Amino acid sequence: MMSKRLMQFATHFQSFSRRRVLVVGSALSSFLLFGASATANSNDEEKSSDGTPPTAEIMQIVEKNIALVKGQAESLLQHEVGFDREAVKWLDDYIIQRREKFQKSSGAAELFGCFYGECVKQVYGGKWLFFDGDLVVRLPVVDIAFVISHVKKHIDNEEGDSILSKFDVIGVLIKDGNENGTKPIRQSQ
Repeated sequence: MMSKRLMQFATHFQSFSRRRVLVVGSALSSFLLFGASATANSNDEEKSSDGTPPTAEIMQIVEKNIALVKGQAESLLQHEVGFDREAVKWLDDYIIQRREKFQKSSGAAELFGCFYGECVKQVYGGKWLFFDGDLVVRLPVVDIAFVISHVKKHIDNEEGDSILSKFDVIGVLIKDGNENGTKPIRQSQ
């Protein structure tokens, strides 16, 4: 049985995908978000503290979101975009420039969070998981990056919560943890 929080998460995205809110312009107007099958496990209540892998269906949607944002970045920048710090810097600036528009758009954090999460995952290593109803990236040493929460806070807060600075902090935490041989540190949301 799906946990209450995971069910709310899935219901929110089902509702959103029916509305297909315009987030970044016509190039991204038909993006998809997460559907009802948010977990590969039917017994969510018994999941481990490490989280639950997303279903293949959810990963297809995540990959489509990633491709949409990557395509938008490449179109605007007129060159190929990787999943690296430069891509996170572009996304950070892109959100700042259009913050007011994204604050009014349901789903922007989820869309951009997929791209940001892929950058985090590819630069620092890790894998996508659902943890307490949130799509996160499980990392070595740092433990968990709440990538969608990071993007939502960046959209909502004009004075702070830069995803670029959070991206850099993840790298420092991983480096420090590896050098010190420490156990994973749960990253704040």
